[in-house]
Amino acid sequence: MKSLQECSNEKQCASAVVFLKDGKCEIFAEVYPHYRNKKSKNSDSPSTEVTKHSEEILIGQIDEYLQSNGIHVQSILFYTLNSPCLKREKHTDPCMFKLVEMAHQWQSKFGFSTVVAFTKFWGLSGPNFFKDLTYSDISSPSSDFYPYIETCKTIPFKLNSKDFRNNVKKRSIYNTIPYVEVSDKRKLDNDIKSALRDLVKLAESSFGLRKEHLERGEEKISSFTFDPLVQDKSFEFLTKNWNEMVTNCSMSPIREKITTDFNIAVVFLFLKELKSTLGNSSPLRLYCVPQNWFREYVKLIKILYVDHNIM
Repeated sequence: MKSLQECSNEKQCASAVVFLKDGKCEIFAEVYPHYRNKKSKNSDSPSTEVTKHSEEILIGQIDEYLQSNGIHVQSILFYTLNSPCLKREKHTDPCMFKLVEMAHQWQSKFGFSTVVAFTKFWGLSGPNFFKDLTYSDISSPSSDFYPYIETCKTIPFKLNSKDFRNNVKKRSIYNTIPYVEVSDKRKLDNDIKSALRDLVKLAESSFGLRKEHLERGEEKISSFTFDPLVQDKSFEFLTKNWNEMVTNCSMSPIREKITTDFNIAVVFLFLKELKSTLGNSSPLRLYCVPQNWFREYVKLIKILYVDHNIM
């Protein structure tokens, strides 16, 4: 048996083991998606685009291998870090559909079934499906996502100081305070710049629950001193923007939880439909395995293939 290598903990890849009838097996090394650079619409810098998923690359390699060796195959165990996609752009068939199609062809031609194991639920588009969901979208009790605010309130999160800087710059504190009435404008400018630097620094180091972030911001802002003519307005402006940043950043764990639940539900719905259509005779079976899959995978091969020789 050739040695196996584990896929990176975070980088999507796929690999497979083809078990042969003579007691041997063929290992297909991990493959990674193909990318190409493309011009971003909103930026001069290029971004990357996936042109071929790791699953479809591996499917092609396995299918080519089976053309000469299919009659010797007992079964196939296929692993992909993320569950095969269920949606593709540009009229490309999703990897899940391709796997069902190819597993059916392989079973019809060679008589074996295919097992697909994965660690993370990808659903329709992975972690980005709810990327544009905002707090205002879910803050109403009538929203289906409203309960997630309570569910995720004990999950700590980081602050994004860029969010704070952009809002402060866009709104400008000078549009809020009676700047022209201040006698020492240079001192006020320096005080405001110093306060903003301190708040950005605090945001970059702040990690915790929503309440903790709000309290830290309130404590820091109350420590500043501005010209008495603008102090109250300055505090109000800084507090409003700080609290808005905290609210926006609190969506990070909420979006992650919603996305995870949604992706799991989508994959299970697909499996339910697959079972209702093909029943127990389905040529493809899917299993979710833990992050430390590699060790368990080796144990599985040993138990099923070596010790008991039942494959």
